[in-house]
Amino acid sequence: MIGDHSGDLPLDLSPFVGRDDLLAAVTGRLRRTRLLTLTGPAGVGKSRLALRAAVRLGRVRYADLATGTPLWAHLAAALGIPDHGTAHPDEIFAHLAGLPTVLILDSSDRNPGAADATTALLRAAPGLRILATGRRRLGIDGEYALPVPPLGPPDAVRLFLDLAEAGGVAATALTDRAAAERLCTELDGLPLAIKLAAARARTMSLTELTERAADRFTLLPGLRTAVDLSYRQCTPREQQLWAACAVFAAPFTAAAAPGDLDGLVDKSVLTAATDTHPARFTMLRTLRAYGLEQLGDAAGAARDRHRDHVRDTLAGAADTWFGTRELGVLTAVRDELPDIVAAIDHSLATGAGDDAHTLARDLIRTRAPFVFGFLDIAVTQLGRTRGLDGDPLATARAVFAGDRHTAPLLAAIGAAFTGDPNARDLAADCLRRAETAGSPIALTWALWATALACHRAGDQDAAAGLLTTCLDTQRSFDDRWGQAWSIELAAWIIAARCDDTDEAGRAAWLLGAATARHRDLGIDLTGIRHLDDARTRARHRIETLLGPDTTAAETAAGVQGHDHAIRIALGEPVSRRASAPPGGGLTTREQEIAGLVAEGLTSARIGARLRISARTVDTHIRNIGAKLGLANRAAIAAWASSTALRG
Repeated sequence: MIGDHSGDLPLDLSPFVGRDDLLAAVTGRLRRTRLLTLTGPAGVGKSRLALRAAVRLGRVRYADLATGTPLWAHLAAALGIPDHGTAHPDEIFAHLAGLPTVLILDSSDRNPGAADATTALLRAAPGLRILATGRRRLGIDGEYALPVPPLGPPDAVRLFLDLAEAGGVAATALTDRAAAERLCTELDGLPLAIKLAAARARTMSLTELTERAADRFTLLPGLRTAVDLSYRQCTPREQQLWAACAVFAAPFTAAAAPGDLDGLVDKSVLTAATDTHPARFTMLRTLRAYGLEQLGDAAGAARDRHRDHVRDTLAGAADTWFGTRELGVLTAVRDELPDIVAAIDHSLATGAGDDAHTLARDLIRTRAPFVFGFLDIAVTQLGRTRGLDGDPLATARAVFAGDRHTAPLLAAIGAAFTGDPNARDLAADCLRRAETAGSPIALTWALWATALACHRAGDQDAAAGLLTTCLDTQRSFDDRWGQAWSIELAAWIIAARCDDTDEAGRAAWLLGAATARHRDLGIDLTGIRHLDDARTRARHRIETLLGPDTTAAETAAGVQGHDHAIRIALGEPVSRRASAPPGGGLTTREQEIAGLVAEGLTSARIGARLRISARTVDTHIRNIGAKLGLANRAAIAAWASSTALRG
């Protein structure tokens, strides 16, 4: 509800974007809590959020504690007490007694007496509720702290565009939404930074703003003023720690930091994510840029320490991933990729080539680049340190030579591809070791190697059973590399055992899907002899049943629809919802089926091509006939041909 704002709230006419849920949380919490503090970094919009909440809170008074006025006199003025310049706390307590009022204490972190005064006010006036704002909480018993996050990209862009247009910038100059999103992302979604950037849009193009956003403090001097205040509120040790932590490009753990992080979290310099293990700490780009400036002569030592930490952590991950914690270990490596690349950059820049090579090598040894689909990045980094030719598989073989976990697996896979009679035993040994260790991703690769060995030995039923278990497990986690290879192997197995056109079509579709998956991973596998041989065998078998043209069409369909590839490989039904076009005509799917009927395909063949059952095809055909008033398939075919629905 709108209350009596007799405390003369500051006028607030600027656009207010993307805070509806947070506003509801503030007002809801303050109805249950006598002291609520909105915390967050400089420029995140704490004060504006408090003012917007005020109109919903009833009888409100506002006091800005950043003005430098003596605290009690300032509070008396905010409460409308006459002769407030000499007001005594007792007068304020008497004024508040029995009065149901919400008091906003803005910038409470900037007045050293705010905590004691707040305690006294709450004790003297049982009906009083206080909404405070600050970079840090007041630290009073019963206080509820609500962090205010930056705006997400859509809301940040909307705020920037609204402010820029309000400032007179032509809408035609703001049409590049991708550039606006890059700008707002670089500025961390901080409303203050976005407001300052929108003001600069009157004299700079959006492209210029985006290109200069990394140099934010030169571009937006007002932003430096706000961050300067945060820095001054830190102790000398916290200031040093802020600068030291600024070298981390991604969220980091407490063990990686050279000191206790509690103070920086308390002052909203760092954000702690405690829903992970271990907890990880994040610094906004703006605060990181400021911290890097403060390093000065200590920059080299800080980056050396960062490199050493990353190198040691990565080596530990490469040596210990084989076990029940495998997913967690590899996920941590993925999340720390920006820091790994930064450490390699620093090593190369300072002539520490051996460190750079060790970092790049161990990144691949962890297998995280394979699992999460950034092997091309890892190979590029390794190539920077040793001038490699960029062949990912050759690089992997070189890196894993002698590795006690991965080398046996690669040996088993190599034996299977070459038809070595020992391949099944080698793969089975890898499978036993992975099962004993409880290593989930290693287990799927051992299943894959065993399935490949069975396939090459002609035991397609055993191969299919093993691969089904493998694929079903792989889709429970994001092993993009493994999934791509399993889809490929599924195509080979199906092609080797199929004796009808439906299964041949499924195999061709999966070949296309596997090609698309590898392409999306940035890996070119053409020219690898054993792989090319396997694909050639599968394609030859498929073309024997389907012919070259239909094989090519099915393969192309797999390239386009590879999102469904795991379900197709497992033989599961795939539901594709058809959307009705305007006017109540045929759906997109019905038009597609009508075109295939015109080509003379049976329901079974249509179902095989579209990855649906023949019964579903018949249902669609009945619906088409009913909608168009056509009695049979011949009539539908004639209608489709005449209206050029095919293609």
